[in-house]
Amino acid sequence: MIVVVIGEHKALEEGGELHGKTVYLFGSTEPQLLDVNGESKIVLIPIVVAVDCPFPPSDKIGINSVQRENEEIVPMKAMKMAWVPYVPLEDRLSRIDSLKPKIFTLGCT
Repeated sequence: MIVVVIGEHKALEEGGELHGKTVYLFGSTEPQLLDVNGESKIVLIPIVVAVDCPFPPSDKIGINSVQRENEEIVPMKAMKMAWVPYVPLEDRLSRIDSLKPKIFTLGCT
């Protein structure tokens, strides 16, 4: 399994580093201390993480915060989350099972 933080938006397109691979994508933010108008501020930078793997990452989620004493590990289903196939806009009227998707995103309902 290879985890890549996508730095270029064309990594999944033809000729890109991840093109044709089975990839699981999710977004997050990375806090950075930046100088904003002469003042140091924490800025949340959005990132996309790609997991290059032939099988899905864990179906468990770890929940932790400063208010919690311990980390809680729960199934993704309990949080209404799942790995959902990405279907390009031009293919959205097709049957998903006939597309054999290779890109999955972390979905939440």
